[in-house]
Amino acid sequence: MTSFYSSNLLTQATGEIDRYGRQVGFFKIPDMKPMVNILCKKYPSYEDYYFTKKAPAPINAYRYDFHISPRSDQCTIQLIGYNTSTGATLILATITIQTINANCGSIIISNLSSEFTGCGFGKALLRETLRYLEEAGYSFLLLNTAGRYQNPIGTKLFQKQFGFHPLKNQVYVNKRSANANIWYFKMLPGVQRLKYSEAASYLSEDDLEEDLDGYDDDDWGDND
Repeated sequence: MTSFYSSNLLTQATGEIDRYGRQVGFFKIPDMKPMVNILCKKYPSYEDYYFTKKAPAPINAYRYDFHISPRSDQCTIQLIGYNTSTGATLILATITIQTINANCGSIIISNLSSEFTGCGFGKALLRETLRYLEEAGYSFLLLNTAGRYQNPIGTKLFQKQFGFHPLKNQVYVNKRSANANIWYFKMLPGVQRLKYSEAASYLSEDDLEEDLDGYDDDDWGDND
């Protein structure tokens, strides 16, 4: 099990400093007004119910909710609009990040979604998530798209706007869903890159065979 780096940052920014001199929280609420304005134009029924003075519980504040697994190896983050008096909430965007066991420097990103497509909530949440992952010291990120709807969005969003690179020679059709899956990766700033040959051949063949003796499948990875 590999838990998150700097879990004290994996919460909403408070401006506070803990007893070790570290800031508490990292996720900042973006400027919500432009995104809400788009939502109200594209989804007028939601405007009537959540964003007018006549609404039963109008949205008047925003926050992040963090749902961390008991082992601290997976976290679902939601950008929420809510009413401070009644507690009524509206989920604006969701994303999940997950550590890779025995590889402490890598993260898989999944389930980026918003019911209000085209408003910018998903991009804002992804942007804050990437800021956290860089600040916390991660090295390598993975995510994927699948199917006729998601795959073109992946090119436009992940590749062109957020700097992910597609694994172009590794596109495959999922045997169960029949969707074409495209995986993307991103190296975060400051990561040293090596040629494959440098990393894979630092031992002689005899030394490698000796080192492999006694290894189980679960032993592979970068254990910290």
